[in-house]
Amino acid sequence: MLKETDFKKMFISQDEINNNTYGKQWSTKELTSDGRVINWHRMLRLQASRAIDAINSWKFWKNKIMADDDNRVLVEFITIWSSLMSEMIRKRGVKKGYKKSYKAYIAAQKSSKYKKKTILELLEEMQRLSLMNKTPLAPFFILIEKHELFNATNLYKHSVGKTILKQFRLDNGFKEKKYRRVWSGNIEDKTILFNLIQSNPFLDKKKIYKELERVYNATTL
Repeated sequence: MLKETDFKKMFISQDEINNNTYGKQWSTKELTSDGRVINWHRMLRLQASRAIDAINSWKFWKNKIMADDDNRVLVEFITIWSSLMSEMIRKRGVKKGYKKSYKAYIAAQKSSKYKKKTILELLEEMQRLSLMNKTPLAPFFILIEKHELFNATNLYKHSVGKTILKQFRLDNGFKEKKYRRVWSGNIEDKTILFNLIQSNPFLDKKKIYKELERVYNATTL
């Protein structure tokens, strides 16, 4: 069970990395520092589609039913949460955003509204609400509890971890197009981060950054 202070930390980290990535005007002008329009709802719907695509059991046209790509599904859950936080910050600011989200999280635990929906149905419900410019917090909080490999504690760890990775990208030439997102064994960096946190749940921010640095430098040669 997450505390309000956990939400506060996640929202502060998300706001900081958005400022570093897009410029401080991102939440007020809805533009990047180079003038591109930011649309978190559209981003969220794309991320939900990627999560749906990683769930193979529904693909009736396939000759062989493949196992779900669980790592990819869970990585997309984290990116969805980043978009949800960013949209809440844009609409309400950091403080009101995390307080409202925490209340939605507590309410979702007590509500039976979305409990009978499958993971696929919850992802589609999020897309439906997003198309109506509604921030789909409640179905998301039910979603993360339904997946057998995920929970709210993982949400916190990976949310903070993702902001560390984004900062690591910036520090290693992301904006200058010098950064490589695919590392050792043709694995994308966000999957490496995910595996790192799963196998080392007690790593702090500095140690996660140092471990990313070690792996990245070892594969740049």
